[in-house]
Amino acid sequence: LQGGTQWHFGFQLVFYFHFLQFYVYWVVGIMCCVLVYRQLEQLDSEQLVKEISQAKQIYIIGYRNSYPLAMHFRQQLMQCRGQITLLPIPAQSIGEDLQQITADDLVIVIGIRRRPSVFSALIKQLQGLKCLLITDQSGQRYASQVSQLIVCPMSNHSALDSYAAPMSLLAHLSNQVYDYLAEAAQQHSNQVSNNYQALAELEQQG
Repeated sequence: LQGGTQWHFGFQLVFYFHFLQFYVYWVVGIMCCVLVYRQLEQLDSEQLVKEISQAKQIYIIGYRNSYPLAMHFRQQLMQCRGQITLLPIPAQSIGEDLQQITADDLVIVIGIRRRPSVFSALIKQLQGLKCLLITDQSGQRYASQVSQLIVCPMSNHSALDSYAAPMSLLAHLSNQVYDYLAEAAQQHSNQVSNNYQALAELEQQG
């Protein structure tokens, strides 16, 4: 009985430790999201949404861990509008694509920490173009080289990062673009849904 009681007490300690750890991650994630939204209040977010909505072509660039974020942002925006390109194309150089960008286009670069060595040269190459950089604290040094900068704080209290803040930002911007485009976005999204159905790409609900 005593052994069973000790095992039960030990199990409770482990449970509460992991619960507390999860709670800390959750609180830190919320704090990071709050800091992002405070930035949006200070920025001209309405102008940013307008630029994303009206740009002739949007190029979204992401490397390493930022690539899945860039890919997700592209998929979200493609529910609202067309002419969105994800870069770099796997196993391809990016120089040819940069040559295609015009003053009517918008470049969105996502560069969370542990960026590749080519990153600074990329930002320099994009100077003079409309460019939004979504980054973390370490990317603030590029602020003078881009049109707009949004910093998504990344906590350093654990070995692996939480991407709650940048994912929340991307969802917010996508929904704002959808609302801005209104009926045009709804028609575009309906056409995408029709394509899903025609190709039987998604499982049936219910």
